[in-house]
Amino acid sequence: MKTDVLQFLILLVSGLFSVVTGFILDLAITNQSFKSIEGLVALIPALMGLKGNLEITMASRMSTLFNIRYDSVSWKEVTIEIVNDMVLVQSQATVVSIIAAIYIIVTKGLWHTNKIITICTLSILTSNSTCLGLGLLISLIIIATKNFGHDPDDFSGPVASSMGDLVTVLVIICFAFLLKITHKVDELPIEAITAVFFFLILEPILLYLSFKNSTTRHILLYGWTPIIVSMIISETSGLLLEKASHKYKSFILFQPLFNGFIGNCVAIQASRIATSLHRMGDIGTVSHDFDVCVSPYYVFCSKKNVNSRTTCVLIVSAIPCKILFILLITITDFMGTSLLILLYYLLGILGDINAVPIVL
Repeated sequence: MKTDVLQFLILLVSGLFSVVTGFILDLAITNQSFKSIEGLVALIPALMGLKGNLEITMASRMSTLFNIRYDSVSWKEVTIEIVNDMVLVQSQATVVSIIAAIYIIVTKGLWHTNKIITICTLSILTSNSTCLGLGLLISLIIIATKNFGHDPDDFSGPVASSMGDLVTVLVIICFAFLLKITHKVDELPIEAITAVFFFLILEPILLYLSFKNSTTRHILLYGWTPIIVSMIISETSGLLLEKASHKYKSFILFQPLFNGFIGNCVAIQASRIATSLHRMGDIGTVSHDFDVCVSPYYVFCSKKNVNSRTTCVLIVSAIPCKILFILLITITDFMGTSLLILLYYLLGILGDINAVPIVL
């Protein structure tokens, strides 16, 4: 019972972070200086998606490690694992941010030199800064939760998701306004370009260190496809967001919740399932007792499924949490929220509820 209440509170707090992110993003996008940077609105979902593609994956790996080997590893080994994971994520962040910038430049037709440099600069600086900060935060949270006797699977994913959105939006806003304040329209941002070159020079070193390490080599070689595909999906949603923001005034307020809340639920469930699979055997082997196709009864009610109770808690928590968030956003926005947006969001609850068990 204590774990159920804790999971509910985690979802509630992480959802509130998403609400705050929505308001900050709405204030930024309505600012004329922010809107004047072409392609920036479309780039934001891709950069926010990096926390799902990289940080949540890192959080799941580290949570599984702590749950399985916590009593048998020393602090030195823990530190080494954290450093190895952060080096891997940092190397992936640079590559994915460059691809994201190129995608926006091509789809938006931003062929002017200054526009290309601005988008590339914001993409690379934001992704690297947020990955470094969130990587350290996730590591500390996992260590603290395990020391206090809680399951890191319940904490690390939602924190990486909700905090990742908030930190990403704040960082990209800061960098965007710094570029607008410190440089004229036709002036090249020399300081920002220097920082970008630093990360580009650092990238081969990070890739070499990740390849040299046996625990991260396989991920470095074969883990790019899902990351790049999910990034392209996020980029496409960014282009849709840019168009929707012109038509529906309150759409931006709900965007972090559209994507964030179900991400928090799935992060908890997926991380728990990954831990369960690792406990059954080594990578590449599956226990004979494990069934790929299972019944709804097994998913929600079976005592043989160690994650069935978590599934029910997440589903039951979704409706009251989302209703609370709708009321909070609507009241705070002085009842200016479009009824059509509210309808879409309420329908999205049903999609979120149905999506959680799919990860099983």
